[in-house]
Amino acid sequence: MKKKQNIDVSKLSAWLADAVIEHRLEADDKIYVTDLPFKMWLKIDTARNCLVFFTYWTFLEGVSEIDAFRCVNALNSDLMMVQFSADDRIDRLHGHYILALSDGLGRKQILRSARMFAEIFDTAVRHSEWSRLLDPLGDEARPPTITLIG
Repeated sequence: MKKKQNIDVSKLSAWLADAVIEHRLEADDKIYVTDLPFKMWLKIDTARNCLVFFTYWTFLEGVSEIDAFRCVNALNSDLMMVQFSADDRIDRLHGHYILALSDGLGRKQILRSARMFAEIFDTAVRHSEWSRLLDPLGDEARPPTITLIG
């Protein structure tokens, strides 16, 4: 059995750097990953002992609430791993994934999960039938406000 590794932001950043994945440290110990198929944030939730992957993309202006929720429901049904949602303003499609930091979880699994998360969200935004509801330019300038429920 593998020895439990204490994973912190420094170690996670080092693993990303070793894998030649560009990223930067942000406020609140978030890591902004910029060098995968889709940009995203990583945050260690120490209270729940998990790693949270999250990102978002902007809906086109004028997308109705019902269309946004149909999009979210279809993506949750069709694509694995990522939990899709819309915010209360119905202007962004959000993606989340929570990876439990259990015994034996290491660099390889975390990097693979990061790549998969980015690829799946990219598929949703750029290649799904629902991409017609999403702004082709997106809104990457403003980081999302994420509240971790705990």
